[in-house]
Amino acid sequence: HSVVAVSGLARRQDSTVTARNIDRGRLCIRVDSSRAPVRRYTADGRLMHVDYYATMGFGDVVQLYDDGAEFRPKGEVQDPEAMGSFVGLGITVEHPDDGVDVDNATQVNRGHILSTCADGDDMAGWIRVVDGRTIDRVDGGLVGLSCGYDLKVDNTPGEWNGVPYQRIQRRIRGNHVALTRS
Repeated sequence: HSVVAVSGLARRQDSTVTARNIDRGRLCIRVDSSRAPVRRYTADGRLMHVDYYATMGFGDVVQLYDDGAEFRPKGEVQDPEAMGSFVGLGITVEHPDDGVDVDNATQVNRGHILSTCADGDDMAGWIRVVDGRTIDRVDGGLVGLSCGYDLKVDNTPGEWNGVPYQRIQRRIRGNHVALTRS
């Protein structure tokens, strides 16, 4: 069972069901513009890559689907194995239809995730973008981020902040992080 969260929307990889998030009022996750990007150049002055600090994922959110709602707890997002599963994975522009795998990685990857950490209620860290056109797009406003991941569904119902849900997302494991329009 895979879920791809897309700037306030989520789509199950195994169906065409769409959803909307009920969260802390945020619409998307962003590259952090308050921290200066780190640009690295070759000896002859050519840009090699740019590292950006970014908020990549957040928990304590209910995603509403046509067939019920799923709760994604902060503890699952900030679980060390969950956060560690994103390190080294690819950065894409928008979400590939079927995630990232060995058959499409060279076509869709535009960088990778250098590190992850808990930052308040969120998962944050450094991402490295190695594609010139993508760097231009990030610098020009392509700043939303959305995690593509696999998970285990726990069919325990409950309620979070007055919003009922039928399932809980557990054992989140990264597949990629997509740069999206915010």
